[in-house]
Amino acid sequence: MSDWRKATRRVLAAIAVAATGLVVVGGTASASDPVSVTGIAPHQLAAGATRTFTITGAGFQPGAVIAVSGGGFSVAHTKVTSATQLTTSLHAASGAALGARSVTITVLSHSGTLAGSLLVASPPTLVSILPGQVARSGHERRLTLTGTHFEHGMRVRLGAGRILHVTVSSATTATLVASFPHSTSIGAHDVTVTNPDGGVAHDVAALTVDAVPAITSTSVTTLNQDETTTETITGSGFLPGVTVSIGPGITATVTAVSPTHVVATLRASARTTVGRRTITVTNTDGGTAARRRALVVDYAPIFTKWAVGDGAVAWPTSLGRPVFATVPTLSFSGAGVTVASMARSARGELSVHLTIASAASPTWRTMTLTEGARTWVVPRALKVRLPPTITRFPSLKQEATFTTVKVRGAHFEVCARKDPVVTISGTGVTVNMASTALGDLMYVNVTVSPTAPVGARDVTMTNCDSGGTATSIGVFTVIAG
Repeated sequence: MSDWRKATRRVLAAIAVAATGLVVVGGTASASDPVSVTGIAPHQLAAGATRTFTITGAGFQPGAVIAVSGGGFSVAHTKVTSATQLTTSLHAASGAALGARSVTITVLSHSGTLAGSLLVASPPTLVSILPGQVARSGHERRLTLTGTHFEHGMRVRLGAGRILHVTVSSATTATLVASFPHSTSIGAHDVTVTNPDGGVAHDVAALTVDAVPAITSTSVTTLNQDETTTETITGSGFLPGVTVSIGPGITATVTAVSPTHVVATLRASARTTVGRRTITVTNTDGGTAARRRALVVDYAPIFTKWAVGDGAVAWPTSLGRPVFATVPTLSFSGAGVTVASMARSARGELSVHLTIASAASPTWRTMTLTEGARTWVVPRALKVRLPPTITRFPSLKQEATFTTVKVRGAHFEVCARKDPVVTISGTGVTVNMASTALGDLMYVNVTVSPTAPVGARDVTMTNCDSGGTATSIGVFTVIAG
């Protein structure tokens, strides 16, 4: 066939296709066998994207012309690999109408069409990435992407971040696990998502990469049980919202933050474990810094005797652990408890003399103790107890020997290893033993001599634990034998 005839047939084929309103790219055909189109893979292309497709059918020859209905398409890089298969690159314009399209292949005057075989889909959009700030720590971070038209198999780029795994939960949500090595540049990074159909969403400077924080020094080296103190952490890279942790039993409340300082109030519980602790700061972007063995948790000052009795008594006690270098200041909450005197032993322990007023309310008291820059605030450090009261002490006859009676009253203390001290006024009456059974019941063993004067007696009782002492007037009577 002469060249002019070949050219004429090619032009006629193009005109025939163009008359249908299709977009075409032509080639040189060399046969006129019947043409059919049976499949196209993949079957979807996003508006604004370019993708390579494989079309199957029959009658394909070099020079086959490919057309996509509806306009907005361009075709390139077509290669016929056999009479039944060809590959081509299709590009959909960003404004191409969405929906199903027909694909037509023409070889000379023959053509085949597969209706609705190619879907034009919306490209993805990227609305947000959370968190939007990450540290270049090298640790794995879980991020959440929100947007539209996400597809399974979607690829994500986060600047220099390393994507480990992407999971598309729905068309609007995807989660990814990524890490940002220490070599990642600090600052804003673009985020790009690419669907398998070629649709792309690009968000400029959507993610910020920060340096990890660093700790250079801390202000507090010792924290005691039941102590509250202020810690100042010096370093770099601290962000608003930074948290401080020092392990179980210690709460850390951040009160001030600057890029180089974190100020936190530390509160150790009464039972927190003693020993060395690591101070860890964590930024909201996931960056952490730790200073190992930076803090020693020690025992709090404790009372060797913690309960005292009312009744205008002076009560000696002592404070041990930790060792005090100087004599601190000491006070108690509420009224009626005052420190009469305080001294420090050679071992660094304190001996304290407390005065309990008769009007002191029977409640727990908070102790505040300050030595230099350290302050301990110990709730429930001291309890003021009411003195014992005897309301019924059975009368006994003269010549009663080792007789046990039930004594009734109030505010009796039950002690495992001690007994209360009970005395009876006058002569001829001896208390052999006393034992508290309940808060209102006590057993007292008494001997009354035959010559004991008859009449009412006062009974004085000192509790076994607090030492609270009170005298009940005329509650016991010696009667004639």
